[in-house]
Amino acid sequence: MRYLASTERGGGVTDYRAVDDTIEVSASGFGGGLVAGMNLAATGRYLTNLTGEANAALGQFTFETDARILWWDADETGAGAHVAIATFIGLTRLAASELVVIAQAEASGGTGPAEC
Repeated sequence: MRYLASTERGGGVTDYRAVDDTIEVSASGFGGGLVAGMNLAATGRYLTNLTGEANAALGQFTFETDARILWWDADETGAGAHVAIATFIGLTRLAASELVVIAQAEASGGTGPAEC
């Protein structure tokens, strides 16, 4: 799956499998200090919790474990509210390594992910 911006939402994802799939996010489309190739876990930009809330004043992805929603928050300061990127039906865990930050990609022109 490829998400070019936080405005592209995938809705309910039913067929995601970590062994077969990767979630690509565009650094230029999401902003929040993302850089292509960065390690989201090592830089504090990925966390899992029960609320989906970010916990630092930087761009963070959060996997809400009970609702299985992947959230994005560009700054955690309230200037831009966190947004739901996708709900993963049947998925019990999502690791930071399953998200890959890419530089940019061509716009899909829609409201869903550019590719799945």
